[in-house]
Amino acid sequence: MVSSKKAQLFFNIYSQRMYIIISLMFGMCVMQYMRGSLGMSLTCMVNSTAVALQHTQTDKEPIQRGREILNEYTMKCNALRSGYSNMTGSNSKALNDYGGDIIWSRHEQNLLLSSMSLGSIMTMIPAGYLADRYSPVTLIKVATLTFSIMNAVFPFLAMYLDFFAVLMARFVSGLGEGFVSPSIFSLISRWVPNHEKSQAIAVFTIGSQLAGVLFPPVTAMFCASVLRWAGNFYSTSILMFVWLTIFHFVGVDSPSKSKVISESERIYLEQHIHTHNKKLHGKRPSIPFKAIFTSKPVLSALYVHFTFGFYFAMVSLFMPIFFKEVLFLNMKENGLYSAIPPFFQIISKISWAIFIDRLKRKKIITHTMGCRISHAIGSISCGLAFILIGYLSDCSNPLLTIGLMTTMAFCMGTSSSGAVTALVSLAPIYTGFLTSISSTILIFGTMMLPLMVSVIRVHGTVEEWRLVFYIVGAFTLSSAAVFTCFGEAEIQSWASGGGAKLPVTIEQAEIMPIEAKNLIQHEEKSKETDVEQSE
Repeated sequence: MVSSKKAQLFFNIYSQRMYIIISLMFGMCVMQYMRGSLGMSLTCMVNSTAVALQHTQTDKEPIQRGREILNEYTMKCNALRSGYSNMTGSNSKALNDYGGDIIWSRHEQNLLLSSMSLGSIMTMIPAGYLADRYSPVTLIKVATLTFSIMNAVFPFLAMYLDFFAVLMARFVSGLGEGFVSPSIFSLISRWVPNHEKSQAIAVFTIGSQLAGVLFPPVTAMFCASVLRWAGNFYSTSILMFVWLTIFHFVGVDSPSKSKVISESERIYLEQHIHTHNKKLHGKRPSIPFKAIFTSKPVLSALYVHFTFGFYFAMVSLFMPIFFKEVLFLNMKENGLYSAIPPFFQIISKISWAIFIDRLKRKKIITHTMGCRISHAIGSISCGLAFILIGYLSDCSNPLLTIGLMTTMAFCMGTSSSGAVTALVSLAPIYTGFLTSISSTILIFGTMMLPLMVSVIRVHGTVEEWRLVFYIVGAFTLSSAAVFTCFGEAEIQSWASGGGAKLPVTIEQAEIMPIEAKNLIQHEEKSKETDVEQSE
């Protein structure tokens, strides 16, 4: 039998909740590979030369107009680096072309990158509602299966059908993806106490960085292989099917339904988790919409998630394109350099989460203070790094850009212990709904950035990219100011589920499931005593 002391530790070999979170981490890793592989694959799918000619073409002199793209910056990069495709049969090298065979305009490319986000937005809100009331594990399975099937048929649609078919496939993938985040966070709220959530969320979200470390080189390898870019889509679908098979046996909706959890861990979790599973007054509490959407802590966390959307879209979708167009990296360098920053982010994320949770457990800092500090470090560093990348980067110093990207990713590792942890701590019984709102806002940000880039990025010059980095950096810095002023990580008074006046701090709420009646009776007796004394 597992001792009660071991049951209290998140990281130990007997911790069933740890295995649940680790399985979600690997699922998120594959999900991010499926979502982000398009950004990397586009670099070897699309014929950049043909797209440039298509963009500048006139009836009389298409080649001459195409050569107008050759500017002083491009000539300098051609002189510094070699091995790129010619625009024409001459020795002039106007573009860094990876030899793609599909002709999609830049507008179509940006539309394709946004289509999945549009699908996600349409299902996020109902996903949160369903995840709080039904089985989040079932929702995760159905959603990832849908995503996998659409991802598997993507190469066929791209090669043999038209652009609209590809666009619809990504849109349907987004419909499935919209169910994933709310369902996962609802599952976490059923398995993880508040004082462990920084560690759990750090481990779970490492899946995103793990995808960033492992798969850019793999994507580049497929692009250079016989399978070409299609191999990326086939491999991700196979990996997701394997993960689904494993998760079918590992995933359980709550500790009370698990057949392998130790009795000591089950008792410990029942004592320390205040979730929607605990029905107050025999009925499910209704969602307090007005209280949620007028809550400054909620609104500040939602704004942070909007800026996160810009960050994620920039890093996962556009950095490979930036490396190609501005840094003039070849395919293998692109894949390798894209993998370096996420590796260091994994290190900082898990170490910082353990450190900040230890400070909170020892009551050196409050939960709110820990979240504010964590987000401030990540967002300020990230915002400044984006601005410096825009100002300093060009093809003559790619290592400087990689250094700034790595520093930014390392510091951004603290952010999972910031606004993300705060949001899932504000109202545990409404976790699914709140995370569906935040995920919708985040996806809206990831959708807005490609649209903004499509307006700014006409030729793919360094000047155009510079403005993009400045805008993303400004939004990221603003999130630090907003969350530092208004962010909180304590359970809110409106999150008690109605009826009894429950404690609203995390420390009090964690004992609520066992002693709710005693606390309420104690308050009533205190009131009666006060009345008697006054008489």
